Amino acid sequence: MDVTRQRARSDTAKAARRTAIIEAAMARLDTRDLLAVSMQDIANACGLTKPALYNYFQAREELFLAVYRRLLRDWLTDFNRSLLAAGHPLPRATFNSLFVTSFAARPLLCHLTNHLTATLAPRLTASSCESLKAETSDQLAGLRALLVHYGYADADDAGDLAWAYYTILVGAAQIADWPADMARMTDGGAQASDRTAFEANCLATLALLK
Repeated sequence: MDVTRQRARSDTAKAARRTAIIEAAMARLDTRDLLAVSMQDIANACGLTKPALYNYFQAREELFLAVYRRLLRDWLTDFNRSLLAAGHPLPRATFNSLFVTSFAARPLLCHLTNHLTATLAPRLTASSCESLKAETSDQLAGLRALLVHYGYADADDAGDLAWAYYTILVGAAQIADWPADMARMTDGGAQASDRTAFEANCLATLALLK
Protein backbone atom coordinates (compact mmCIF):
# COMPACT_ATOMS: atom_id res chain seq x y z
CA MET A 1 0.00 0.00 0.00
CA ASP A 2 1.20 3.50 -0.79
CA VAL A 3 2.65 4.93 2.41
CA THR A 4 0.93 8.24 1.77
CA ARG A 5 -2.50 6.58 2.07
CA GLN A 6 -1.87 5.61 5.66
CA ARG A 7 -2.25 7.99 8.54
CA ALA A 8 1.24 8.95 9.66
CA ARG A 9 1.50 8.75 13.43
CA SER A 10 5.11 7.97 14.29
CA ASP A 11 8.13 10.05 13.34
CA THR A 12 9.23 7.20 11.07
CA ALA A 13 5.88 7.16 9.27
CA LYS A 14 5.93 10.94 8.89
CA ALA A 15 9.45 10.83 7.44
CA ALA A 16 8.37 8.10 5.02
CA ARG A 17 5.38 10.16 3.92
CA ARG A 18 7.56 13.23 3.40
CA THR A 19 9.90 11.15 1.23
CA ALA A 20 6.95 9.79 -0.76
CA ILE A 21 5.69 13.33 -1.36
CA ILE A 22 9.11 14.44 -2.60
CA GLU A 23 9.28 11.45 -4.95
CA ALA A 24 5.79 12.18 -6.28
CA ALA A 25 6.84 15.77 -6.96
CA MET A 26 9.96 14.53 -8.75
CA ALA A 27 7.84 12.29 -10.96
CA ARG A 28 5.60 15.22 -11.91
CA LEU A 29 8.54 17.55 -12.54
CA ASP A 30 10.22 14.94 -14.73
CA THR A 31 7.64 15.54 -17.45
CA ARG A 32 6.20 18.99 -16.78
CA ASP A 33 7.57 22.47 -16.36
CA LEU A 34 7.92 23.60 -12.76
CA LEU A 35 5.42 26.42 -13.23
CA ALA A 36 2.80 23.95 -14.52
CA VAL A 37 2.90 21.65 -11.46
CA SER A 38 0.47 22.51 -8.66
CA MET A 39 0.13 21.30 -5.10
CA GLN A 40 -3.19 19.73 -6.10
CA ASP A 41 -1.39 17.68 -8.79
CA ILE A 42 1.04 16.36 -6.21
CA ALA A 43 -1.67 15.75 -3.60
CA ASN A 44 -3.61 13.69 -6.14
CA ALA A 45 -0.51 11.67 -7.01
CA CYS A 46 0.08 10.94 -3.32
CA GLY A 47 -3.50 10.10 -2.46
CA LEU A 48 -3.63 13.03 -0.04
CA THR A 49 -5.95 15.95 0.36
CA LYS A 50 -4.42 19.30 -0.40
CA PRO A 51 -4.69 20.45 3.26
CA ALA A 52 -2.88 17.26 4.35
CA LEU A 53 -0.08 18.01 1.90
CA TYR A 54 0.33 21.46 3.44
CA ASN A 55 1.00 19.78 6.79
CA TYR A 56 4.34 18.72 5.31
CA PHE A 57 5.19 21.62 3.03
CA GLN A 58 3.89 25.14 3.61
CA ALA A 59 4.06 26.10 -0.06
CA ARG A 60 4.79 24.65 -3.46
CA GLU A 61 8.18 26.36 -3.47
CA GLU A 62 9.09 24.68 -0.17
CA LEU A 63 8.39 21.28 -1.74
CA PHE A 64 10.34 22.09 -4.89
CA LEU A 65 13.26 23.19 -2.73
CA ALA A 66 13.18 19.80 -1.00
CA VAL A 67 13.29 18.15 -4.44
CA TYR A 68 16.21 20.37 -5.44
CA ARG A 69 18.16 19.49 -2.31
CA ARG A 70 17.56 15.78 -2.87
CA LEU A 71 18.74 15.99 -6.49
CA LEU A 72 21.76 18.09 -5.55
CA ARG A 73 22.89 15.59 -2.94
CA ASP A 74 22.36 12.67 -5.32
CA TRP A 75 24.40 14.41 -8.02
CA LEU A 76 27.31 15.20 -5.71
CA THR A 77 27.29 11.64 -4.38
CA ASP A 78 27.55 10.29 -7.92
CA PHE A 79 30.20 12.87 -8.80
CA ASN A 80 32.29 11.67 -5.87
CA ARG A 81 31.89 8.07 -7.03
CA SER A 82 33.08 9.09 -10.50
CA LEU A 83 36.14 10.73 -9.01
CA LEU A 84 36.98 7.62 -7.00
CA ALA A 85 36.65 5.48 -10.12
CA ALA A 86 38.90 7.85 -12.07
CA GLY A 87 41.70 7.47 -9.52
CA HIS A 88 44.32 9.79 -8.07
CA PRO A 89 46.18 11.85 -9.18
CA LEU A 90 43.61 13.25 -11.58
CA PRO A 91 44.24 15.86 -14.28
CA ARG A 92 42.21 18.94 -13.55
CA ALA A 93 40.68 18.85 -17.04
CA THR A 94 39.27 15.40 -16.22
CA PHE A 95 37.93 16.66 -12.89
CA ASN A 96 36.25 19.57 -14.67
CA SER A 97 34.76 17.28 -17.30
CA LEU A 98 33.27 14.93 -14.70
CA PHE A 99 31.94 17.92 -12.75
CA VAL A 100 30.15 19.45 -15.74
CA THR A 101 28.95 16.37 -17.61
CA SER A 102 27.59 14.66 -14.49
CA PHE A 103 25.52 17.78 -13.77
CA ALA A 104 24.36 18.16 -17.38
CA ALA A 105 23.19 14.53 -17.37
CA ARG A 106 20.53 15.47 -14.78
CA PRO A 107 17.99 17.63 -16.64
CA LEU A 108 15.60 17.93 -13.71
CA LEU A 109 18.39 19.29 -11.51
CA CYS A 110 19.34 21.71 -14.31
CA HIS A 111 15.69 22.72 -14.70
CA LEU A 112 15.26 23.47 -10.99
CA THR A 113 18.60 25.26 -10.83
CA ASN A 114 17.40 27.48 -13.65
CA HIS A 115 14.34 28.45 -11.57
CA LEU A 116 16.17 28.71 -8.26
CA THR A 117 16.80 32.45 -8.15
CA ALA A 118 13.90 33.80 -10.19
CA THR A 119 11.07 31.48 -9.14
CA LEU A 120 11.86 29.60 -5.95
CA ALA A 121 14.01 31.78 -3.71
CA PRO A 122 11.77 34.90 -3.68
CA ARG A 123 8.81 32.81 -2.44
CA LEU A 124 10.60 30.87 0.29
CA THR A 125 10.05 31.47 3.98
CA ALA A 126 12.91 32.96 5.97
CA SER A 127 13.68 29.59 7.55
CA SER A 128 13.81 27.87 4.16
CA CYS A 129 16.11 30.57 2.81
CA GLU A 130 18.44 29.91 5.72
CA SER A 131 18.18 26.19 5.06
CA LEU A 132 19.12 26.74 1.42
CA LYS A 133 22.10 28.85 2.43
CA ALA A 134 23.25 26.16 4.86
CA GLU A 135 22.83 23.47 2.20
CA THR A 136 24.85 25.50 -0.29
CA SER A 137 27.54 26.09 2.31
CA ASP A 138 27.76 22.36 3.04
CA GLN A 139 28.06 21.48 -0.64
CA LEU A 140 30.71 24.15 -1.17
CA ALA A 141 32.64 22.75 1.79
CA GLY A 142 32.62 19.34 0.14
CA LEU A 143 33.78 20.78 -3.17
CA ARG A 144 36.45 22.81 -1.40
CA ALA A 145 37.79 19.65 0.24
CA LEU A 146 37.95 17.90 -3.14
CA LEU A 147 39.87 20.77 -4.72
CA VAL A 148 42.43 20.59 -1.92
CA HIS A 149 42.58 16.79 -2.04
CA TYR A 150 43.41 16.74 -5.74
CA GLY A 151 45.96 19.53 -5.38
CA TYR A 152 44.14 22.15 -7.45
CA ALA A 153 44.22 24.70 -4.62
CA ASP A 154 45.65 25.13 -1.16
CA ALA A 155 43.42 25.45 1.89
CA ASP A 156 43.51 29.26 1.81
CA ASP A 157 42.38 29.58 -1.81
CA ALA A 158 40.07 26.57 -2.13
CA GLY A 159 37.02 28.42 -0.79
CA ASP A 160 37.12 31.06 -3.52
CA LEU A 161 37.78 28.42 -6.17
CA ALA A 162 34.86 26.27 -4.99
CA TRP A 163 32.58 29.31 -5.14
CA ALA A 164 33.77 30.02 -8.69
CA TYR A 165 32.95 26.44 -9.75
CA TYR A 166 29.51 26.72 -8.20
CA THR A 167 28.62 30.09 -9.71
CA ILE A 168 29.79 29.08 -13.19
CA LEU A 169 27.60 25.98 -13.11
CA VAL A 170 24.53 27.66 -11.63
CA GLY A 171 24.81 30.70 -13.87
CA ALA A 172 25.08 28.58 -17.01
CA ALA A 173 22.11 26.42 -15.96
CA GLN A 174 19.96 29.51 -15.39
CA ILE A 175 20.81 30.82 -18.84
CA ALA A 176 20.22 27.47 -20.55
CA ASP A 177 16.56 27.11 -19.40
CA TRP A 178 16.45 23.38 -20.14
CA PRO A 179 13.28 21.29 -19.95
CA ALA A 180 13.01 18.72 -17.17
CA ASP A 181 12.33 15.84 -19.57
CA MET A 182 15.49 13.84 -20.36
CA ALA A 183 14.02 12.64 -23.68
CA ARG A 184 13.88 16.21 -24.94
CA MET A 185 17.50 16.66 -23.87
CA THR A 186 18.87 13.69 -25.80
CA ASP A 187 16.75 13.34 -28.93
CA GLY A 188 19.13 15.31 -31.11
CA GLY A 189 16.93 18.39 -31.10
CA ALA A 190 17.59 21.94 -30.01
CA GLN A 191 17.78 21.05 -26.32
CA ALA A 192 20.45 18.42 -26.98
CA SER A 193 22.47 21.05 -28.83
CA ASP A 194 21.97 23.43 -25.92
CA ARG A 195 23.33 20.79 -23.56
CA THR A 196 26.43 20.35 -25.70
CA ALA A 197 26.93 24.11 -25.80
CA PHE A 198 26.40 24.33 -22.04
CA GLU A 199 29.09 21.72 -21.38
CA ALA A 200 31.54 23.36 -23.78
CA ASN A 201 30.99 26.83 -22.32
CA CYS A 202 31.33 25.62 -18.73
CA LEU A 203 34.51 23.71 -19.48
CA ALA A 204 36.03 26.66 -21.32
CA THR A 205 35.27 28.96 -18.39
CA LEU A 206 36.51 26.49 -15.77
CA ALA A 207 39.76 26.11 -17.71
CA LEU A 208 40.43 29.82 -17.15
CA LEU A 209 40.36 29.45 -13.37
CA LYS A 210 43.69 29.38 -11.59
